[in-house]
Amino acid sequence: MGGQEAGAADPRVRDAIVRSLAALDELQELLDQIDPSDVDPVSFLNLLAAAGTTINEFDDLAREIGTLIQLRSAKDRIRAYFLAHVGEIVDTHKIDGVSGIQESPRRIRELRVEEGMQISSGPTEDLKPGEYRLEATDADVAAAERWKKRLAVRRLGGSIKDRCLLYLRTIYPEPASKEDLAYVARKQEWPRRMRELEEEGWDIVSSNDDPGLPQGSYRLGSLERGVRRKRQSIKQRSAILARDNYTCRDCGASTQTVSGTRLQVHHLHQVHLGGANVNENLVTLCSYCHAGRHANDGRITAGDDLLDPSQDPWMNQSY
Repeated sequence: MGGQEAGAADPRVRDAIVRSLAALDELQELLDQIDPSDVDPVSFLNLLAAAGTTINEFDDLAREIGTLIQLRSAKDRIRAYFLAHVGEIVDTHKIDGVSGIQESPRRIRELRVEEGMQISSGPTEDLKPGEYRLEATDADVAAAERWKKRLAVRRLGGSIKDRCLLYLRTIYPEPASKEDLAYVARKQEWPRRMRELEEEGWDIVSSNDDPGLPQGSYRLGSLERGVRRKRQSIKQRSAILARDNYTCRDCGASTQTVSGTRLQVHHLHQVHLGGANVNENLVTLCSYCHAGRHANDGRITAGDDLLDPSQDPWMNQSY
């Protein structure tokens, strides 16, 4: 506020305001010359031409005033306007007027993701398309920090796969949205790279594996890389989890109902006893129940029978 109060006392500000008012007065005089009952086309076109000149002059003066009162950029003005109207609905036309540019939505996104400003946008239940509202003056610091991490990974070299993996490791154990991954990847082929990471042994948990995750998001289940996996096994595992509603068939735990639940696929009839690697012989269990099923064979822990077959000493490696 101190900078703005000092600016208001600056004679240059007063002079710019006086010139702005003069430009608007000229436009008003032209409007007064138009007869509403008999609008002459030539007079109307002259009015539009004069309005264009006046608006351009007014915009120049507005930018000059903004600079003098420490609101130099469009983003500075939009930020200050939202903070002066917390909780109020403002539309695109007002924001465009404040910013003096036609890229206001982009600046609003920057304020939201880079600075953590809690700006809601329509359409929602109470906001129409093109309407915005600053919900609170407190910034979402966590969101701003997340954006900094995302930007840092995006700027790195290497492959798409390298950047996606690094970002997942950086925010572990939090999930990354599809927008996050598309941003750090810099290309739209990132879903294919996620599948490749899973085949290479990384525990990539998607919203298909964990319904508690936002749709289309991914997270790392572990920072440790496991054994390589076969694409067919990955697809089959997803089908089993979906069939069993992402719920342990023994205790009923799921990732949505019990925090920390890790679901695994188990062979009902063990492979070393002649069991087949078919859907009818596979069931979803949580890691605790899975370990209990294998307690009799001396295994303290149990891995997913499809993704980690090497943990079963009798598993036929062709599966």
